[in-house]
Amino acid sequence: MLGAKSSALPSRTSPFHSVPQLIAARAAVEPSRAAVRSRGPSSKWQDLSWSALDARRRGWPLARSLGVKRGDVVAVLAPNPRRC
Repeated sequence: MLGAKSSALPSRTSPFHSVPQLIAARAAVEPSRAAVRSRGPSSKWQDLSWSALDARRRGWPLARSLGVKRGDVVAVLAPNPRRC
């Protein structure tokens, strides 16, 4: 409805302009802390640390060597694990 007040939470400002900036900053502060947690093939939880996630982020220069430039749109295809 037009003119109605929104009940959504106000947006929070962030000192980071991109997700890669956030990952790099967290890796510098808490490199061994879990950044991502997922179930592996054996259904056991596996953690990916901030430093490991940052190493993956730093792997993106390969994309530049393939011709990806700043501002280009890139799609990431990744497996979607089955849930039992």
